[in-house]
Amino acid sequence: MSKALFMKNIKSITTGLYLVLIALGMSATNVHALLIDNGSTTIDTVAGLEWLDVTETQGQSFNSIVGGFGGFAGQGYVHATRSQLCGLMAALGDTLTNCFIGNGPNDVTFDVLAPSTVSTLSTLLGGSTLIQAPLDATVGYFASDFPASGDIGLACLNIGSSACGTPGPTPFSFETNQNGSFSLDGSDPRFGNFLVRAAAQVPEPGTLVLVSLGLAAIRFSRRRKTA
Repeated sequence: MSKALFMKNIKSITTGLYLVLIALGMSATNVHALLIDNGSTTIDTVAGLEWLDVTETQGQSFNSIVGGFGGFAGQGYVHATRSQLCGLMAALGDTLTNCFIGNGPNDVTFDVLAPSTVSTLSTLLGGSTLIQAPLDATVGYFASDFPASGDIGLACLNIGSSACGTPGPTPFSFETNQNGSFSLDGSDPRFGNFLVRAAAQVPEPGTLVLVSLGLAAIRFSRRRKTA
């Protein structure tokens, strides 16, 4: 084998490995744990749910969404339940002690999230809805796990100081209230809505890596043919 051919083969192998690393990097960037960020939505590949950014429904009441305002109901979106919100945080590896406790009228529970969870959730869900110095939080309405109760809830992800009503660096709070301090028709420009729908068939994170590697291999093959 000539030196020129040997060097060409080394270059080809190096290029191939570089493309593989790029593919792996792309997959790691787009997939955080079991969640895929698609811009205004986030897909939980295990739960099979697609989450709409809370900022997309900011200032809209619970009932306005249910009644079809904004077209979200027509797109298959419904209010997430407390259990589904707990599952979203669990997908990031955050186990919340009080997450599944409560759901009754006038029930308020708090948990403290890891800073990494807060940062990721804030990014995935569109950022803050409550920006009123020194407050900084993502706040939205959610549905009860028991529809017959007529309850609705308000969930608060604290990004700044004690916006969610309890001391602590990164608390998350659930407040369930049956037409009390907030109601089905009440709206607040600082609040949005936690909406979900069944996600279309999506590949598992491992499959995404394999697909990325396949694309890298095709690109590598085409470069060799044109060389």
